[in-house]
Amino acid sequence: MKTSRRKIQSVPLSFSLYQRAVHPELFRIYRQFEFCFNRFSASVWVTRHSHVLTVSTEAIHITELITLPFQPLPAKGLLAKLQLNSQKEHTHVFVNGVKYKCRFDIKKTDSFEKKHKELKIRLDKNSKLIEIPELATGFEKAFSFIQCAESDNKLNIQTQHSRCERNELIITNTTIDLGDVC
Repeated sequence: MKTSRRKIQSVPLSFSLYQRAVHPELFRIYRQFEFCFNRFSASVWVTRHSHVLTVSTEAIHITELITLPFQPLPAKGLLAKLQLNSQKEHTHVFVNGVKYKCRFDIKKTDSFEKKHKELKIRLDKNSKLIEIPELATGFEKAFSFIQCAESDNKLNIQTQHSRCERNELIITNTTIDLGDVC
């Protein structure tokens, strides 16, 4: 069992972008949250390696997810797949003019406790801080932070996920801009 865990720890993560929702039975979901705004609804599943985020509007359904590269995923509706091992950015403009942009960063950290306290201060009605005791290692807290904000025709979502076994913090900043789409 320890051998397979070491293999998982050494594997970088993958980002996938879909133009559809994905099935929940593909993931181990620790927590699930819904955020509703004027023009957007967002569903967030906190998973072992990060999140599955599905954003829906009248114009489009978009799902981004971060998993291990060998996670079995559907091919239908797949728009992009990238390996995440450091800073990356991905932009996609849909035929109807909707713009999707996500920035990723994986940072080494020596104190999840400090980061957890900082994020706790930022909590408001459009954010969640989830502790995941089953993923903690030693004295380090395992957690996921999700914060959503809508302004004009844009939805901004920031996530931060501790990855205790690698002393990493996975940070994503996603913006979905409806532009002039009605």
